Amino acid sequence: MDGAAKRSVRVAALSVAAFSVSACSTLGWQSDKPFVPEAAGLYALSHEGPQRLDGDHDWQVDTWEDRESLPPDLQFVVAEKALQNGNVDLDQAVTLRKLAWVRSRIDSRGRISPSREGRWHETELLSFEVPVKVQRMSSNPGIVRVNPSASLDPGLYALTIQAGGEAIIGRFGVQWPSVDKNRYAADHCVDRYSESKPFYRPCAAQVRVRPADGLQVYLVHPDASSKTSGGKMLIEGVIANTSKDRRIVPTLQGELKSADGKVVKRWEFNVTEDAVNPGEFRKFQTIVDNPPNNAVSVDVHVTPVRTHGLNDDSGSETQ
Repeated sequence: MDGAAKRSVRVAALSVAAFSVSACSTLGWQSDKPFVPEAAGLYALSHEGPQRLDGDHDWQVDTWEDRESLPPDLQFVVAEKALQNGNVDLDQAVTLRKLAWVRSRIDSRGRISPSREGRWHETELLSFEVPVKVQRMSSNPGIVRVNPSASLDPGLYALTIQAGGEAIIGRFGVQWPSVDKNRYAADHCVDRYSESKPFYRPCAAQVRVRPADGLQVYLVHPDASSKTSGGKMLIEGVIANTSKDRRIVPTLQGELKSADGKVVKRWEFNVTEDAVNPGEFRKFQTIVDNPPNNAVSVDVHVTPVRTHGLNDDSGSETQ
């Protein structure tokens, strides 16, 4: 059975019309020939023609050679029934990211083990996101065109659609055979933290964080956070040293959560003072630009990552 026969095609009730392909000014190719998707899916478009990006695991393996060396000047077409819903925020539902190389897994006790998943993985780190413009087809809202703001650098990418249900992911390479794999992996290296709520951080961040035993975080009560002018949120609090030794003040991590406890925004920030004596505290504040409307609570805690492991006992407070 050939790769095409193994392809897993999701048949969606789409009225797929001719989709005229024409590059925006940032791309170096143009085509007046209409593109008609044969089925729902993710497609890359270039001067070489359309290339299907998504399929089941066997199809992904069998067709990788077709997708690993796409040209830098690409557009994408997504045909997916879920996108017909006018309430779907296309900027949130459609993302293009560089793939990260997962170096290791670090559990809540600081134990480090090799990655169990594939070495190349999608992450939500902002540094891996590629700016795109997403446009819905006026005559068929279930079809959208995705235009990167510039030509893509050589490397590995994932186009992801998350519009309810399981995410649809199309992985591909841009001139991948010509890339120095070791250098690229080092430049895109991340570690996977926590078993219950996994997240990723750049590999370099592991050595920058200091041990923080005995530090507790308290948010200012009752006004832990408040909206400021310009749609910003101000969060204030203190970090106290409850140990008997002087402590280095580590990076703090803030989270905004929705009513169901889901983290809708996560960021890191530093306290102006770099150390705190026993029994003393240091004030901190952080400002969040454009906080999500569904954020109802704030959590600030010592970053769970340490040079010699994670700190299960580090304090945090939620408002």
